[in-house]
Amino acid sequence: EQKWALVDTSIPNNAMVRGRVFRELEGTFLIGAIMGMQTKSDVVGFVGATDIPLIRRWWVGFEEGVKYVNPDATVLEAWGTGFNDPATAKELALAQFEKGADYIAAVSAAGNTGVFEAAREKGFFTSGVDTDQRALDPEHIIESMVKRSDVGVAAAVCDLAKGTFDGGPHSYGLAENGVGPAFLILENLATPSTLPANVQEEIRSLADKIRSGEIVVTDYLTTQ
Repeated sequence: EQKWALVDTSIPNNAMVRGRVFRELEGTFLIGAIMGMQTKSDVVGFVGATDIPLIRRWWVGFEEGVKYVNPDATVLEAWGTGFNDPATAKELALAQFEKGADYIAAVSAAGNTGVFEAAREKGFFTSGVDTDQRALDPEHIIESMVKRSDVGVAAAVCDLAKGTFDGGPHSYGLAENGVGPAFLILENLATPSTLPANVQEEIRSLADKIRSGEIVVTDYLTTQ
């Protein structure tokens, strides 16, 4: 008789278990658009933790975001060995820098520290994931793709209190303020955004188009 709320997975047809899943692809689309707008070399990179469908879902959204605003850009991809391998992530980022990438998205979980170290050493720009990691190095980490699991937690607790708790998947994307660049979805930024005003304005416009359905970001998991 116990009710449960899970994060990042769901169990179908079970009224006692709510699965809170996130449309990370919508957020990485906007991170890609930010980098595609700001790159001077027209080469951007992406360092993923490991090449599994869940993380490739982030990659597809990122690549589409870059290409949406900068069709001529080259988008490099590289994949690490797991979620806690900063040494490999750093070497992959350095390799992309040597290929001309001046913006490299760090999507390597705990391995992000390796990408951040490479960014400090070589002077390229990067981004964080899940939480707002910009405070670690505001000069080089220009944004973070924040995943607000707190939004799903609050909804589950409030629904339980109101007696409206239900099971099945509950999806959180831009429309639910569940994913997106830190400047866009966090109410109080501990670290002020350094993005130019025109870039912020364009990203807000793209976010509105995703919310309305005018832009549909490819979900890699549905293409398999």
